[in-house]
Amino acid sequence: MKKVTMMLALFLLAGCNGNNADKTAEGNNKKEFYDLYNSTLTYYKLGESNAMLDYAKEMLLYAQSLNNDSFEVVSYKMVGNCYYLLNDHISAINYYFTGIQLCENRPALTHLLPELYNNIGFNYSKLGVQDKALEYLKKAEDIASKSEAKSINVYILENLAETYLSLERPIPALHYLDLATKLNEKFKDKYIQASICLDYGNAYYKLFLQNHSADELALSKYYFENAIAISDATRDFKHFSNSTLEYGNFFFKQGLFDSALIFTKRSLDTAIRYNYKDNVVGGANLLQKVYAAQGNEHQAYVSSLLGKKITDSMLSVNNINQLLALTFNEEVREKDAAAKEKENQEQRIRHIESLLIAIILITLATGYLIIARKIRTKPKVIVYIGSIGLLIMFEFINLLVHPLVETYTNHSTPGMLLVLVLIAAILIPIHHRLERFVEAHIEKNHQRSSGA
Repeated sequence: MKKVTMMLALFLLAGCNGNNADKTAEGNNKKEFYDLYNSTLTYYKLGESNAMLDYAKEMLLYAQSLNNDSFEVVSYKMVGNCYYLLNDHISAINYYFTGIQLCENRPALTHLLPELYNNIGFNYSKLGVQDKALEYLKKAEDIASKSEAKSINVYILENLAETYLSLERPIPALHYLDLATKLNEKFKDKYIQASICLDYGNAYYKLFLQNHSADELALSKYYFENAIAISDATRDFKHFSNSTLEYGNFFFKQGLFDSALIFTKRSLDTAIRYNYKDNVVGGANLLQKVYAAQGNEHQAYVSSLLGKKITDSMLSVNNINQLLALTFNEEVREKDAAAKEKENQEQRIRHIESLLIAIILITLATGYLIIARKIRTKPKVIVYIGSIGLLIMFEFINLLVHPLVETYTNHSTPGMLLVLVLIAAILIPIHHRLERFVEAHIEKNHQRSSGA
């Protein structure tokens, strides 16, 4: 008995040690993944795309090796973010779509969808496809609004504002910026705050161009300077390049060419250093205008060559065709998913209906037997009830097997008729036996009643 007890204790101890080892390994896996994630996120917020891409790809490979869907979706998002920094918006959108496909039919991953839809919308906006940008940003807003407020809600609101600004609609843009600012008071995210300030600067400047209000011009200047200060303090190079470029444009439009030159050069230097192709193009084009306005034709020509070279690489015909194909494929996939969901819903309804019919049949059969055994009933009534039951049973079986029969007979009418005849050939003898059984019990009930 002692040996048995000792062996049992050792077995339990080994099991505990095994469980602890598994938990430790799982904990180590999570820690290693989140270490990679935090490194990737740090480089993203610094705007250092090359270093970020190395970590993001390593993170994706690690998530795939763990076979962890949640980690894999997050990895696809981060790889997409990296391609956004590299101005390869089509590749970015493609990675986000891959993450969305992993989330489908997995309720545990739906919390990741708002960020993916938000990023898709943002990249469509950068490509100038504003209808698609609003479509995906609205999807993100709708899903995010149904859950507890998170920092991603701030990003969605800010991206909606930026999209409306690109459509020259500063009033709705300011509405979304106010919402984003209010919500960010809770999260205090300086990374997105720099972008919010930049959008405020652009929104108030667009209003200034419409209304020529000195207050709106002062507000625009105030927010541009705040955006530059925040991004500079946090070493957020992407937003710094964006802000200095927009501020340079702000001065250029007012004819203050020296100030425009200073800030545009700061933007262009940062863009070239970190390979922000969109800002290289924007900065080069703005420099060309500033130099031309100052009468410096040589520098204007040099700047135009730089801008043209990068523009040609970004807007190749192949990239445009790839974007169209990507958009079309995603629309087809969404339609297929909607059709499949509708089919599943209809199938669930059919299953419920079949279950209800089965319950009714069992109830009728039980009632039929009870009537036959316990209650004095005329044989004609029993035959009538039995015939109705037979018809219901025949139709029920027909409903159940009809899809299979159609599939295996290839919709052949003679084949379907043959199957139905076989079903009837099986049911009718069973019905007659049951009928004779019931009639025999009715006869016994009558004899007992007569004897009594």
